[in-house]
Parts: sequence; structure tokens; C-alpha cells
Amino acid sequence: MMDELVANALTHAHSESVVECHVADAVLHLEVHDRDPSHFRPISAPGAEGGYGLRVVAALSRAWGCEAEPTGKKVWAELS
Repeated sequence: MMDELVANALTHAHSESVVECHVADAVLHLEVHDRDPSHFRPISAPGAEGGYGLRVVAALSRAWGCEAEPTGKKVWAELS
């Protein structure tokens, strides 16, 4: 799943990215920080060409999201 978050940042943010992983209470928290202030792209519609990364993240994670940061944004996902 981290590969999907990183691929999305490389494809759309066109900036340096930082990857972080944390484990607490049997939950793996994955984060990708980038310098692009725009929010993530919506999940593609079924049958669309490409754009399935966030669909994979949504299907495999217990929670995920995107948060604005002073230097860009953070896209995160949690696995339990």
C-alpha cells in the first residue's frame, strides 16, 4: 500500500516527498508528505484509465485521508 501512496505523490505532486511509518496499538500508520498544496485527486471511476492507486488504498486500509500542512499535504493510511 505504501507503494500506491508514493506513486501517487510522484505522479501528481511533482515535488520532493517524505515517507513515514509508525506502529501503535497494532495499527500501522503510513504517511507520504509532499510539497504540493493541492488536495489529492478523487478516486477514479470504474473503467477509467489509470487512477486506481487511491482505490487500492481505500480497499485495503481501515482508514485513510489527506491533510493540509504548512509546506504541502500529507496523505495517510492505516492498516490493522
